[in-house]
Amino acid sequence: MENIYNQESESVLIASLFLDHRNLSRVNKILTEDSFSSPYRQVFSVLNSMDHSGVTIDLMQLKSEYNKKYDHKPDSFFMELADKSSSKSNVTYHLEQVSSASKKRQLYLMSQHIGKALEQGRDLEDCMAYAREELSKINTHNIDDIIPMEIAVKRGYKQIEERSETGNRLSGYKTGLDKLDYTLNGLKRGRLYIVAGRPGMGKSILGSMFAEASGVPTAVFNFEMGVEEQIERSIAGTGPVDFGEIQSGHIKDQTWGIITESCDNLIKLPITFIDNVDLNIDQIVSYTETLHLEGKGGLAVIDYLQQVEVAPAEKKSSRERQISDMSRKLKKLAKRLNIPVVALCQLNREVDARADHMPIMSDLRESGSLEQDADAIIFVKRDAAYNETDSNIEDADICVAKNRNGKKGKFKARFLGQYQKFYNAEA
Repeated sequence: MENIYNQESESVLIASLFLDHRNLSRVNKILTEDSFSSPYRQVFSVLNSMDHSGVTIDLMQLKSEYNKKYDHKPDSFFMELADKSSSKSNVTYHLEQVSSASKKRQLYLMSQHIGKALEQGRDLEDCMAYAREELSKINTHNIDDIIPMEIAVKRGYKQIEERSETGNRLSGYKTGLDKLDYTLNGLKRGRLYIVAGRPGMGKSILGSMFAEASGVPTAVFNFEMGVEEQIERSIAGTGPVDFGEIQSGHIKDQTWGIITESCDNLIKLPITFIDNVDLNIDQIVSYTETLHLEGKGGLAVIDYLQQVEVAPAEKKSSRERQISDMSRKLKKLAKRLNIPVVALCQLNREVDARADHMPIMSDLRESGSLEQDADAIIFVKRDAAYNETDSNIEDADICVAKNRNGKKGKFKARFLGQYQKFYNAEA
């Protein structure tokens, strides 16, 4: 393959490091030793070793350290580097050139590896997972990641200014519940949200409310119910229409108008459903990335985590490791695409034995990685699910048990089962 290295830019970039070793930290953010060809790869390694050891970097010292570790280079080689370092070269330009050549090389090697694996009869899903992982690594190092304080402040100020102009005081997207919006400050981009509860508590309904209230293009993955059932619930909540009436098929004449209006309102929502219960975590990531590129993935809702198939590489590992792999990939997905990712999660049975039935973080199945990776953990509980009475039938507790850099708290909400929806509690 031609042009897999750009040795001219490599030499100028290495020379710039010799001229000002403070550029090392910047270059190390983007490149590794493998980004360079020989002998610049070895010089880069020596420069890093000298910097880490606190050795003064000058021409004679570089030559001495290099010749101790590698085959001797003539004085002319180091003199040429010194000559290039004396010129005022555009470091950013040459950094981009070396990075671009390195990425082309990685893509080429990746394609060769995949081609060989397919020829040997390797599983297609394994090859696709490998490709996604490698592409993710290639995209991780990006010159745009280097943000000076001046630019960061301007971006922060612009966000505050835009929020002020639009009158939207939330940093993130709406959830459909005012007190939850206040506690979380909305669903923020780049964050992973876990919504957890025992079966029948309404966590799926809460996830749907997030999608509908956010106002942004949303990808919904539901592994527990079909699209038709999801829409029936949404029609009931949007109407509102009695869900029992919809399920029975005995629909009153006056109800049809409400159903039609509800459908008209739902059609306007920028929501995309992915109707495939056999997707694994890598495929969820792939779908979301594709939808995001098409402008359809500003938020992702997964219902629910324990129903998701594991990645091919994790099939033989422990369940705890499998869940850890899922939560790690969802967290990276949120960060990489700069979108909120909401994952619904089942709680273990220990909460049922507790007197108040209020969940705590250890109730999360295989909770260790979920607690660590999640930026916010939201529990939903309804006493009526355990012992329904006339006084508690509409009561719901929403608890924000974790909120990175934000408030935690518990508050009341109303749950109207006939409408399949949570409402703000009456003041």
